[in-house]
This record gives sequence, structure tokens and C-alpha cells, in this order.
Amino acid sequence: MSVEQLIAHLVKKGMLVSTEASITPLTGGVSCEILLIDDGENRYVLKRALEKLKVKDDWFADIKRNTTEQKFLSYVGGFLPESVPQILYADEEHHFFCMEMLENGLENWKTLLLNKQFNKVSAQKAGALLGCIHSRSAGDSKAEKVFDTLESFKQLRIEPYLLKTGERHPELQHYYNKEASRLASKKECLVHGDFSPKNILVNSDRLVILDCEVAWYGDPIFDLAFFLNHFALKALLHNEEAETVLDLFLEVWDAYKKKASLLIDSEFEQRLTHLLTMLMLARVDGKSPVEYLNNKQQQIIRTFAYQEIPTGSKSLEEFKTKWLNKITMKIKEIDAYQIYDSRGFPTLEVEVTLENGIKGYGLVPSGASTGQFEALELRDGDKEVFRGKSVFKAIENVKTLIAEALKGVSVFEQEQIDKTMIELDGTTNKSNLGANAILGVSMAVANTAANAKGVPLYEYLGNGEGHLIPLNEIQILGGGAHAAWATDIQDYLVIATGAKTYEETLEMTHNIYHAAGEVMKARGKCVGIADEGGWWPDYETNEEPFDVFLEAVEKAGYIAGKDVAISLDIAASDLFDGEKYRFRLDNKEFTPDEFCNLMIAWCEKYPIISIEDPFADTDFESWKRFMEVCGNKVQVIGDDLFTTNIERIKEGIANELANSVLIKLNQIGSVTETIQAIKLTQSAGWLPVVSARSGETEDAFISHLAVATNAGQLKVGSFARSERMVKWNENIRIQRSLGDKATFIGAKIYDIILEPELLKV
Repeated sequence: MSVEQLIAHLVKKGMLVSTEASITPLTGGVSCEILLIDDGENRYVLKRALEKLKVKDDWFADIKRNTTEQKFLSYVGGFLPESVPQILYADEEHHFFCMEMLENGLENWKTLLLNKQFNKVSAQKAGALLGCIHSRSAGDSKAEKVFDTLESFKQLRIEPYLLKTGERHPELQHYYNKEASRLASKKECLVHGDFSPKNILVNSDRLVILDCEVAWYGDPIFDLAFFLNHFALKALLHNEEAETVLDLFLEVWDAYKKKASLLIDSEFEQRLTHLLTMLMLARVDGKSPVEYLNNKQQQIIRTFAYQEIPTGSKSLEEFKTKWLNKITMKIKEIDAYQIYDSRGFPTLEVEVTLENGIKGYGLVPSGASTGQFEALELRDGDKEVFRGKSVFKAIENVKTLIAEALKGVSVFEQEQIDKTMIELDGTTNKSNLGANAILGVSMAVANTAANAKGVPLYEYLGNGEGHLIPLNEIQILGGGAHAAWATDIQDYLVIATGAKTYEETLEMTHNIYHAAGEVMKARGKCVGIADEGGWWPDYETNEEPFDVFLEAVEKAGYIAGKDVAISLDIAASDLFDGEKYRFRLDNKEFTPDEFCNLMIAWCEKYPIISIEDPFADTDFESWKRFMEVCGNKVQVIGDDLFTTNIERIKEGIANELANSVLIKLNQIGSVTETIQAIKLTQSAGWLPVVSARSGETEDAFISHLAVATNAGQLKVGSFARSERMVKWNENIRIQRSLGDKATFIGAKIYDIILEPELLKV
């Protein structure tokens, strides 16, 4: 029957006054078509069964089951009228029926659970309702005759859930076959057959059950196992709150027992846990796989099922304990060992292992140009061992003090874990345990948590809100502490302000980087590659690199100030002695006022869009003066000024010292504090710039951090050396992973802090 014929039929039967009624498809399960019918006077739901179910596999079932559903609702409505919708019209010939449209604030329970709304009262009501249906129908010969629908139950439950799963797991097939035979032979009470949160509507006063087309007179254990299996799966999905979810699981059972005690024998609970586990595996590998679990989560279920099905649990409490141990992701052990950064200096890698075997790693970077307010990187200081650079003390702190404090803690408690380590250290700069020890564990915990959830790191760190692919800030010429003071200025960087896509930023940078190398070689000014991959120059003044930079831009086919702009990292704290700034290369000294004038002059003379640490971290007056003149024209980044320290950032915001903060994980020493620093920066209307260090590793954590927090900018170093390229490449992977959710706004990020009409780009 077509929709037009259906409407005409309803008019004929007096269910509609006009053929002009609106028809709106409603979401539902895989086995039926559900329509909202409304002609202005009549408003109700029509439901008819589908012969071919809406799943990937070929799955067919007799559409006469529609009649079974209508009869179930009528039967239960006889003693629980508020728990089922009222039947308004039933047409057995055409296999559909009409029922009241349920509104009045009723919400789908599955949706609430997926949104982490866990209501104990609803669980108790559901358990009591199911127990009441089972106990009231037990021994009812009339119900047994009406619901003699075993063939339909086989089509919709035994074959797709049990037999199909058994076929896909030959090692477990005999368990599934045995359970299928037992279910087919049991006749104790009326069974709903599809009792699950998706088929239950709830509000504060009422709980209503729907979709009972699989109803049959059979084994009550099936309903309970089928229902509880959904809570077991939601506990895996929300495993950071797994215990709360599984508490609902036990609330259902306790309420059920009170209503159906006469049905529960000594073996009931053990058989219940056995079927429960089998159905969990069926929701992964049967014909109706659950849609909200990822591949890693599905594999956890498979592993658990292979362990649990052959042995089983004697009680639901025992099952709950086993399942919690499998999914709550508690830390079992933390290890650490010495590795080496991009300069060949020792650093440490931390490995976190959970009780279920899932692992994650944290590789700690190290800086060369470090601010005096940074958290302390703990090194051993023994000149006879790695020239004093070894980190064995930090490693020992991880393996003993930190590991002991965090053993048994849920890996999802990132904030609490970081707080525990900070309190264990007991200093303001993490000098007891070492910021490198704390950060290594913090990063490893975050990585492990993402692995445990089976999601990318950016998704875990950003709670699924990260989508902004950052604009790259890429070094072309290296100087300062990164290139043995070949220039006094630490970095001359390019920002592809004209790029419309992330890929275009890489192409433009690639072309300019290699053009700069050719220009320098032609001038005889190229010494090699600096710490962060930029060209290592041989210049006579600190302004000569500007000429090379601009020539390289032109040689690459771009227009400076239109397609690309210059970013500078002055690292001025290294140039200031407390009274004057000094350029060694030019053999010049400047008072703070003179140096401020020079920075202003450079910003007016060259196409500079961003400048980092133009003044020392104690020269607040120069920062203020510079911001008054240039603060609406260029991005003014504080690095040594703030050292990713929340209190220093707050002070900078209050005094309007900058409009941007450089974000470095190891400056502050924990993932939690780093994210807090980013959020504080953004809340002030400033821009965060996530940054690498000169001593980097092959890890791409900061690429994920930049996207997770929608920071908008990433500074990693140059367009050479694998420890740099791995970050740029990871952004490409993240963008692919995000798909249509990924956004790239490029230089529009500066609209937040700069006046567009004053921009040079």
C-alpha cells in the first residue's frame, strides 16, 4: 500500500477528515516504518512492519509481527495502561496500526544515556515494569496461545543475534547453538523481545515502552539480558563514567527481583550473565551491530567475550566487577627511559600501561632558549655522564614516586592526575620531581586515554570540539641560541597570510624556504641548518636577513606583504643585561627606549605581522609602550614573558602587555595547565600560538593540541628535519580525519586582535 493509498484508507476508516494530511517520517528501529499523521484534527503515529530490515545484511521477517505488537500493547495496557501507548486503530489485513502520539516531555532514554544523563529512578521503574509484565503473564495460558510466535522470534532474535554470531566465531559456536536451543524451548511468560533504552520514553513521572513486535511467550532471561546488554555497552562508550552506568544496571536487577521473585531460581542469575555476554558480542558481530562503538571498543568486547563466555559469572555483581576492570582503564604501571631529542641531548619517554594492556607514550621536548620563569627541567648535572645532561633522576621519580601515586587511578582523570603530581612535587616550579618527569607522565596519560577510547588524540583532548586547522608559523632563517648566535635575532619566520588552504601554506613555505637557501648560497652566506631546521646564516648585521628573506619571497614568485608576511622571534631576554640591550653582531647597545624605537621602526619598514618577545621578560614598560603603538597592527607574542604560566598570563592581560601568548607544554609542565593557559588566553580575546621547542622529538602531540583547542596557530620550527616535518604532516592527517568538520581560516585568525584596515597583508 502506497502512502497515498494509506491516507485514503485512513479517511475511509474515519481516522482522518482529509486526504491533505501531512505525513512526517519518524526515526525508529531497523524493522519498521513509523509515520506521524496530522490533518489538523487528528494527530497520531502509524506503524507498519518492513519485510526487509534496514541493516547491511540480508535480514527478512514476517510482517505479521505487526499484529503481535498491537496485541502486546493491548495486553499490557490491560494492567499497566500508563506504561504503553493507547491503540487507536489496528488493521491486521494491511499490517499496520495507529497509536497515540506521545509528547508531554517524554524523551527517548537511549538519547539521554548517550548524552550522559543517567537517571536511577528510570532504571528502577524499567526493572519493576519488566518484572511486573513477566510475573503477571507467567502461567497465563491465554497469553501463551496468543503469543505463540516462536518463528518470528527465531527470525528476529535467535538467527541474527545468536546463530549468526556463532557462525562468525567458530570457537564459541557451540555455546551460541546451545543457548539458541534453550531459548526456543522455554515457555514461562510474555517476553517483550526488544526491551531496550531506544524503545523506552521517560520523563519525571512516566516510563512508556514501545516496539514490542518481537514479543513471544518464552524465557524472561532474554528480556533482562537484552536490556542489560545496552547498559554494558553504554558503560564502554562512557568508560570514564562506567561505574555510574553500571550502577543503573544493578538498579534494574534489584527492582526486577522484587516484582518477579517467583520466576527466579538458583541458576537464573548465572544464566542471565552468560546470555548477557553473548548478546554483547552479538551487538558487535551479529546482524544488528551497535552504531556508536568504534573498532577499538568493539575489540574490547570480543576479547572480554572470549574470556567470559566459557567460564561465566555467578552473579551480576561479579559480572559488573569483571566488566569494570576491563573498561575503566585504570593505570597498572608507569615506566620511563632515556631517549634523545633532535639535538642529540638526553630526554625521557614515559610509557603508561593500563590493566587491560592498552598503552600510551609521552616524549618530552627540551628548549635551548629557556625563560627564567619556566618550570624546571631536571637534569643530573654529572659532567662525567652525558656531559651533565642525563635525566636519570627524573626517570627514577617517574618509576617510583609518581608511579606509586597513580597506580589504580582511571586514566581519564587527567586533571586529577596532573594535580596529584603537582602536589607530590610540592614546589612552584616542579623542581623536586622535575617538570620533564611530570610532563612525560601527563602526555602519556592523555595519549593512553585517547587510545583507550579509540579516538584520535585531538578528539580526546578537545572533547570532540576541535576543528580548526592551524596557520603555520615556519622558520626560514635561524639565529640566536638556535644557531650559535649567527644573528642576535632568534628566528626569521614566514606566515603564508594569503593561503586559502592548509596545503597552500605548506606549498608557499616550501617554495620560499628553498628559494632562501639558493639566495644565501649565491651570496656565500649559508653555513648550514640551525637547530630548528632553518638556514644557518653568516651575516654582518641583524637587518641583512630581511633582505635575503624578501629576495627569497620574490624569487619564489610571491609578494611580501600580500601573499606572505614576516614573523620575528627576537628572544630579547637573551639580549638584555638589566639596563641595556646588546646586538653582538652589530656591536651596538640600546637603552630600552632605543630598542623599543628600533622594534617599532622594523614593524613599519618591513611586512611584519607577528613579533615574539620583542623585549625582556622584566622590561614591562617597553612592552606597554610597544603595544600602544603597534598592538593593533601586529601580533605581539609573549614567550619568556609568560612561560605558559597562568598567573603571569593573567598579569599580562591586566597590564595589556601583549595580545598573544606562546604556548609550550614543557614551560609549565602538564597537559592540564597548558590547556588552561590556552583557554585563559582565548577568553581574554588574545591569540594562543602552540609551539615546539628547539630540542624536539618525533612526537606530534602539539599538532593535536593545536587542533583540539582551536588555537589557530602552530609554530614548530622550519620546513626541514623530520622532528619538525612530523608536526606539519600530522596536521594533514588530522584534517583528513576531521573530513567536512575541518576548517581553515588562515590569516583571518588575526581579525580577533588586529584592525583589518591597518593590516599590511
